[in-house]
Amino acid sequence: MRPLMLGLALLWALLPAAAWARPVLVWAIVEGPPEHERPEARRIEALGQGPMDQTLRMLAAQLPDVEHRVEAMSLEKVWRDMRLGRPVCFADAFKTNERLKVARFVELSPSLRMLLVALPGRLPPGPELSLRELLVAGELRGLFGRQRSYGDELDRVLDEFQPRRESMPPDAKLLPMLQQGRMDYLLENANGWLQTQPGQLDLRLVREGRQTPPVHVACARSVGQDLLLQIDAAVRQLSRQDAWLQLKVLSYPPGAREEQRLQLQQYLRQRAERTAISD
Repeated sequence: MRPLMLGLALLWALLPAAAWARPVLVWAIVEGPPEHERPEARRIEALGQGPMDQTLRMLAAQLPDVEHRVEAMSLEKVWRDMRLGRPVCFADAFKTNERLKVARFVELSPSLRMLLVALPGRLPPGPELSLRELLVAGELRGLFGRQRSYGDELDRVLDEFQPRRESMPPDAKLLPMLQQGRMDYLLENANGWLQTQPGQLDLRLVREGRQTPPVHVACARSVGQDLLLQIDAAVRQLSRQDAWLQLKVLSYPPGAREEQRLQLQQYLRQRAERTAISD
């Protein structure tokens, strides 16, 4: 009996260390400036003031019992690491059926409409252009990211025509690549680096992208359900905060911010009251 009691005592002594071990999340840094000012950072505290830096910092502040790490990686590596079971999360993801095989998704915020981005004089006339028509004509070469989703409708167009998909270079290299003629256009949303290039680019709305899906936090399926619920609770709590609203308003182009504020407020009020996890 005494050896049994001793064994139970040893087990009891060991349990608290395992029970109090902090879960680890590795936050993927895919983009450079201006979204992430310091993509080389390894700790949440070392991130800059870019929009995605602030997003990760505010999320982490709501999850104090988690050990947060940040790591720069390509979009391809994000999904590969998730497939291998690393506890990776990516806070700027569209949900797709293919990605649901390796990740779970927590709804984060509305997304912006996709734009066709080119140098002035390269695109056909019109305020809104069809990606399908550009691909049918085949006269202009687009740059499309490998492993990137552009939303359901645009993804279907790309799946139909199967243009070449490439690893996306850092945002800072995209304007020089356009100027060097390495591509004629690319698809991008209206935030990030486009807002730092006033007057140098021709930006057109994409006809097939009128219905925009929400942006999600995608986490590898190795991240437990309890932790996913904590991330969802963090998003719901942030949705009640003025600082979160202001951060999301600033992601829109300057001329559209006040118009979008009321829609964002309505979305965030609803998001604060509902769990939004896709498994």
